[in-house]
Amino acid sequence: MVLGKGGIQKHDEKVILLPTGASQEAAGKSPSIQPEDDREDPGAHGLDAETNATAMPDATAPVVEFPLCHAAVKNIERDEWVLADAILAECSEPGLNGVRTGSYSKMEKMRAEIIRNHGVELSFERVRKLRKVASAFPAGRRRPGEASLEAHLEAGSPEELDELILKTPNIVLTVSFIREAKSLEQKAQRQREDEERRIQTQEKRDALQDYDDQQRRVATGAVDEHLEQSSTDTDGSAAAKPTPVSPPAPNNEEPSRGGVEALTEELRDWVKSHNGDPEADTVRRAIQTLVAAVASTVAK
Repeated sequence: MVLGKGGIQKHDEKVILLPTGASQEAAGKSPSIQPEDDREDPGAHGLDAETNATAMPDATAPVVEFPLCHAAVKNIERDEWVLADAILAECSEPGLNGVRTGSYSKMEKMRAEIIRNHGVELSFERVRKLRKVASAFPAGRRRPGEASLEAHLEAGSPEELDELILKTPNIVLTVSFIREAKSLEQKAQRQREDEERRIQTQEKRDALQDYDDQQRRVATGAVDEHLEQSSTDTDGSAAAKPTPVSPPAPNNEEPSRGGVEALTEELRDWVKSHNGDPEADTVRRAIQTLVAAVASTVAK
């Protein structure tokens, strides 16, 4: 039998805990070994109280399902970027428009946990914006020394923010400044687009006018040629002459319908032979006008 420290007695390789204040003499006696179920509870004598207390679960410990957000919210006043990155990591990346990712339910659950554990209430819109800015501005594309997180959010993209910084050196990029600068740029862009549309419209009008003028010249040339061939015949051959226009009636009535139709058909054929479209409105009107003028001249 060996007497150990702290009143712990070893007997036949078994440990027997002695009551507090037990004497060495009592320890020297040969105690009867009790069944394990009948031994005294060492905790009742104050032994290993600290160990027992540590082993007991703490009912007041907070439940944490979002550890990154839980840690970041403690320093929210110092660095909100940390919370933004935590929300992005634990509440999923923003999805495409119309695609459900379940991230909204995660953000709502995270908000409830932060309120319960820290008493800090973040609006859902604020959580959504923090996730958005963390996603739009990954590490390495942020300019914290030149613009606040809110200014990043207003700029919308690293490229836009870099361009604003380049255009306005030595200017503090506040939210209002960025908003005004973007408004002016959008206005200038709209003006450029309007001017481009105006130029394109004018070019189309000019092209149509050129085509109309060309078709009118073609029709006029055809009529002039027809009149010249009708009035002069160099070889005197009647077979080579085109269909003549009927002479005017004694009562000054218009030429016969057949002559007018023949002249009209010849003009249409001539336009076709020169790759023109006799059915085009301008060409058709030109033919009608010229035929009417010829008929009026012949009638006189």
